[in-house]
Amino acid sequence: MEICTKEHHGYFTLDMGYYEGLGFDSSALQNSRLSLVFIESGSGIFLFNHQTISFDAPVLVCANETELLSIEEDISVKAILFHPSIVNSALNFHNIRTTASTLSTTEMQDCFYLDSFVNRISPSYGVLFPNPDNSLRITKLFEDFHDQITLQDTDFWACRSRTYLIELLALANTLSHEKATLIHTEKQKKDDEILAVITYLKSNLHKKITILDLTKQFSMNRTDLSKRFLSYTGETIFQFLNRNRIEIAAAMLRDTLIPISEVTERAGFQDYSYFSRTFKKEKGISPKHYREQYCWMSKEN
Repeated sequence: MEICTKEHHGYFTLDMGYYEGLGFDSSALQNSRLSLVFIESGSGIFLFNHQTISFDAPVLVCANETELLSIEEDISVKAILFHPSIVNSALNFHNIRTTASTLSTTEMQDCFYLDSFVNRISPSYGVLFPNPDNSLRITKLFEDFHDQITLQDTDFWACRSRTYLIELLALANTLSHEKATLIHTEKQKKDDEILAVITYLKSNLHKKITILDLTKQFSMNRTDLSKRFLSYTGETIFQFLNRNRIEIAAAMLRDTLIPISEVTERAGFQDYSYFSRTFKKEKGISPKHYREQYCWMSKEN
């Protein structure tokens, strides 16, 4: 099981690896890697933190460096194994669990992407069950990640592979939040249909989405959808979309060096001028200046 990725010419090594095969055992990864494990199809059982978990795929497991995950050898698995520093070089296994003042605001924001590995409100909290739409996106992101670290066919392969990981972590957080809402239904009036809309939006930030698309997807009329969404989230659908798209874009700007034009497209914006205006409205500065101020990679180079 490869836990590092070497640049083909030996210039550098990244503290992340990819595994695809039958079965999975995290015991060799203790205290060294976070494991994002995806079972795309099938059914069966696996052990997670000494608990037997039965499943019907798809299932996504976020196992931290102290947790034991054992999947039998008749189950096909894909996994990304990584150190927290892959998300941000300032992060480690200790400070992702603390609100230490030694971390900057942007470093704390990057800690958020690891919440699914750290927060444990129940022993099986890291076991997530994506819906079919989530599963399609997760499958594509795993494939894109694998292609980048295997082919290494552009100068941006290392950064681009990490953007796919960041998107996967954001999706895992969405699923974790959904699971937490189900666990704490007494604390919040739950609206299953709007929760489904939220999950759909966060799974498809990269796509053009219209209200008409959503009314067809969820068999709801426009007025009822908009009213219930605003009541549940405190935002309009497009305010919600723009805010989440900008957060993904901001992560790509501060944690990678991929071109801003690619960030624009990957975050679901069709037009750079609109992206730039929206970004400045949310963050107070332009995408270019945000990268100059907060990108830890450019500061290290």
